[in-house]
Amino acid sequence: MSRRGWCRRYGVVLNDDFSVDEKKTKTLRARMAKKHERTMKNLTEKEKLFDHGGTTRHLSTLISELKKRCKKETGLEPPEQPQFPTRIEPGSAKGKNMPAKTAAKKAKAARRTRKKAGRKKAA
Repeated sequence: MSRRGWCRRYGVVLNDDFSVDEKKTKTLRARMAKKHERTMKNLTEKEKLFDHGGTTRHLSTLISELKKRCKKETGLEPPEQPQFPTRIEPGSAKGKNMPAKTAAKKAKAARRTRKKAGRKKAA
């Protein structure tokens, strides 16, 4: 990413040696925060619907905040956390649950068996 990209996207000002200029970064971020604040004030209610809806950017906290407000805001009960009875490992054979290493060993053995059977037919 370019120095300009760091500036625009993350609000970080880099020196020529790519170290962070702390003072300019702090100033830039304050300016960006004010601009964001002004933008949020000028949005219509419809436009505000596209805001992330919480007071934090941490996903687990955001989800719990949204669940707490779900019934009031939508009239619906909040969704439940999915509960998965078993974990299906990648490479499991024919839908049977087994550890990935076991499935890989079985697949390798099956390939060897097919290969041997092919050699016997050729002989």
